[in-house]
Parts: sequence; C-alpha cells; structure tokens
Amino acid sequence: MQTEENKETAGLLHMQDAPPFKEARIHIRRLYMLLPLCLMAFLMAIVAADTQATTIDEITDDGLAYTLISQKGARPYGDTLVIDRISVEGERQRIYHKDFNGLKPWKLGIADVDGDRKKELLIAVRKTTHFDPLEKNRMFIFQYDGEKLYKKWTGSQIAGVWNDFYAGNLLPIPGDELIFIEQVSGDEERISIYYWFDFGFVFLAASERYPDIKNISIRGENRLSITTAAEGQNQSRTLMVKSGKIIELIPNP
Repeated sequence: MQTEENKETAGLLHMQDAPPFKEARIHIRRLYMLLPLCLMAFLMAIVAADTQATTIDEITDDGLAYTLISQKGARPYGDTLVIDRISVEGERQRIYHKDFNGLKPWKLGIADVDGDRKKELLIAVRKTTHFDPLEKNRMFIFQYDGEKLYKKWTGSQIAGVWNDFYAGNLLPIPGDELIFIEQVSGDEERISIYYWFDFGFVFLAASERYPDIKNISIRGENRLSITTAAEGQNQSRTLMVKSGKIIELIPNP
C-alpha cells in the first residue's frame, strides 16, 4: 500500500522526468563542463597579456627609432634594445637588436657628449658592479655606426645615487652636458651637471637641495627650468651655473 509520503516522492520524480526539468539538468551539466574551459581560457589570457612585448622607452633621431622593449610584458625595466629605420612614409624597418637582459635598462637619451658631432646613445641601467654590490642606476653610453653598437663609456659610478637624467647643450663648452637628479636624503634632491673630458666625465656643478624635483628642461644658454613639488604644490624655478655652483634666479624670470 502506497503511503502519502511515497506518493509525494513519486510525484517529484515524475516531475523531474518531465521535459522542462530534463532540459534544466542538461543545461546544468553543460555549465559544469564549460566552467573549467572558461577558467583555462581566462588564465591563458592573463599569461598572454603578461608576456606581451611592451615598450619601456623610445627616442627618435635622424631617421632612426631607438626602443627599449620588455619581452616579458609590463615591467619597469626592458631587456632588449631595437633600432628601426623610419621611412618618409613612417614605415619602420628593423635593422638592429641587442639583448640587455640582466642590465635592467629603463631610459634612453641621445647626445653628442664629446663634441665630435657624432651623437651617442645614452642608456640608463640598474645593476650592481664588481666594485659596488648595491643595485643602482648607472649610465651606459654607446655609439651606433649603422651596423653595430660600440661601448664608449660604461663607468660604474657617476652622480652618486640618481633618479633621472637629461642631456643637452647647456653651456658653451664642447659637447652636451649630462644633468642628473640626485637623491640626497629622504625626499630631498639636487641637480648635478657633468661634462666629458678626455676619456670620462668630470663634475661641473651642483644645486642646493629641493623637495621632489619633477622635471628639467634647458631653456637656453646657461638656463635650466625645473619643477619641484612640496606638500602637493608644484613650483617652477630657473637655475644657472655660476662659479662652480647651480644657483636659483630670484625672482623667477
């Protein structure tokens, strides 16, 4: 004899065998099958985005584009230098590449540091040296002859602990000067200038300390424009070299 409870259970089983419930179970099974595939596709997309080549820095000069690339995706440092020739139409032709893996290059510059009218390629790297085990920003300078990259200067130390560099013709002396933002202490920084002499760089002048120097631009002969930031306020300053020091012009012209 069938009890009320058995009748209710049998009714539920009958309802689950009805077409709507069968379709629902089929859809649920399909979703369970698709979930691992969707998760795998999502993870593969993350890996692909992380390993896609990324441009770290680029500078163009005289029809050539010098580019630092990270082959490992978005990183603060590059691992490869490539040089492209740019046509009049803007098309690029890859003519050179060099592995910089392990040197952590992060910024490029172009300058005629020794005044021979041949421009050099400046590359800021971050590494240790045989004589300095601390990882710091260091300057590598190369010459590119159209086929190969040659070392001109790869000294282990210049400008102490520096955060950024600029290059340009600031003073009426042979060659372009190198201008550094040096970390002095805490959030205080200063400007220092070096110039090429014989086979290396010589210290020329340094500024007083400023809070958080944002950028530097050469405004003309012996005129530097910098922006400093303190307590959220930006301030523009004009500097010049005088008697072995970098002094601020007040009032700011």
